[in-house]
Amino acid sequence: MRIWWQKHHEGLEDKPNRKWAAYFEGATPRPSLLRDMYADYPSLKALFDNPLWLALSDDAGKRQDWDCLAEGIRVGGQPLGAFDSSTSSLLFSRVDWPCLGLMIILLRTRSNRFAMHRKWLQMNFSHFFYLACLQAPLRDFYAELYGLLKNLLSRDFDLYAFKNWPGTVEEFKEQLEVYFYLLDGIKALNWLDDVEAQRALLLWILIEVDSGLMTYIAVVRGRWPLQWPLKVRRIWLRQSKLWKGMPIALDGYQLPAPL
Repeated sequence: MRIWWQKHHEGLEDKPNRKWAAYFEGATPRPSLLRDMYADYPSLKALFDNPLWLALSDDAGKRQDWDCLAEGIRVGGQPLGAFDSSTSSLLFSRVDWPCLGLMIILLRTRSNRFAMHRKWLQMNFSHFFYLACLQAPLRDFYAELYGLLKNLLSRDFDLYAFKNWPGTVEEFKEQLEVYFYLLDGIKALNWLDDVEAQRALLLWILIEVDSGLMTYIAVVRGRWPLQWPLKVRRIWLRQSKLWKGMPIALDGYQLPAPL
């Protein structure tokens, strides 16, 4: 990337700049360079501004207060309540990739206030991660993201406590293919707009309420029409209303809505 940048942008020195290697180790480019990079690669801004960048921080140079950070999460303008409160339940329904960083932030907390959030996430985080990796831009570097996240979580957790967490990148890729297969089944139904995040959200609903229907949809894969089951459609419409009306934010940064 440095070589390409050097060819297309004036004012860079001829010899390699060590800072470019540091950027891929997690260092933050200076603001002026960030602005130029965003102009050429707009998708970088969505990644860098999103809490995922912060959540994956290695704490280099300072110790992040994850509990304080989690206290800044707002759902519809309200702080998170108990893990089974309406605000937490809505956050946990958001498996579109922009919310993955908030899940990781909650996992990295230490206070008793978020103890049950952490416990719930340990039971469900594998689903969240697979579903996030089905969506652009994460699907373009999911193996690297898996490796980074595995190393990060293993410092503070016994990964066996995470239900169905893959032990190797090969296992992760194999299981991700299953999720892609399920997602293709939902896509073939034509129930939703052609938006990856929406299909992932519906897949999460089916995992929770009707896994048998989810399997059936994947097998049918659009070979014959299938009507929305009334129960599932009602859940989708109710959740859609909440997703639109209860925006999620972190310290003033509002995450994009999936609808």
